Amino acid sequence: PQKVSHRIRSIADPSVHSTQVRLHQWRDAVRIFKAYPLLGVGWIDLGNVHRELAPEGADLTEDAYRIGHFHNNYIQLLMITGILGLGVFIWLVVSIFRLEHTVYRKALVLQRRETAGMSLGAIGATVGFLVSGLFDWTFGDEEVVILLWFVVGMVLAAQRILNGTTAPQPKPKNPSIRFRCLDF
Repeated sequence: PQKVSHRIRSIADPSVHSTQVRLHQWRDAVRIFKAYPLLGVGWIDLGNVHRELAPEGADLTEDAYRIGHFHNNYIQLLMITGILGLGVFIWLVVSIFRLEHTVYRKALVLQRRETAGMSLGAIGATVGFLVSGLFDWTFGDEEVVILLWFVVGMVLAAQRILNGTTAPQPKPKNPSIRFRCLDF
């Protein structure tokens, strides 16, 4: 569709207002990171911090100074959690990929095509999340990040099923009542 193709072309066009705002924010992010390199400024709205650390003479009424996030997961995490927090995020992402890849390989070995397909789709969804995070604060957007956690949960469940384990069965308070766990 024309709207989609126009939006894709506008991503790399520096004359588009939203692109200018992002580039402005990312340039100023260097100053904020230098002020708080190790642990960041904390998980807060960055609008006030951005205005406080704005270059001298900056027009604080510009959109770049009114928005409280910096439209990039990696830059945002670097500013709010510092280099340590970004390192933990990278460790988390690598762990998610390792989990998805492990489940994919095991499903192939066990000839569980549906599970292999699901885990391959999970890898694609994770890549999509990370790529979209280059242009927006998706890790802080609950409507988006909940989909990532749902995908990770599906892969964890698939791992348990492939390993032949199920959740521990609860012990009944009354011995005459029995609980039964569904086995997939």
